[in-house]
Amino acid sequence: MNVVTLRDTSLSDVPGMLRKTADAIEAGEYGEVAGAVLILQIGENEDLEIFAFGRMPTTAHTVGLMEAAKIRMIR
Repeated sequence: MNVVTLRDTSLSDVPGMLRKTADAIEAGEYGEVAGAVLILQIGENEDLEIFAFGRMPTTAHTVGLMEAAKIRMIR
């Protein structure tokens, strides 16, 4: 796993962080990216918007990526 430092954008700046991540992907910093899952929390409530991009053939594959991310975060 690579850690990329994004110093000039605050973590609370969601659009800025998304732009920085897109720039890093385009620059090849993550290698070939096959897919991505984006989860937006809308306001301070529980509303979510979920987006899947790339070569993810099914909803089950998207859910599997989210589960793998959850496991990595809690380790």
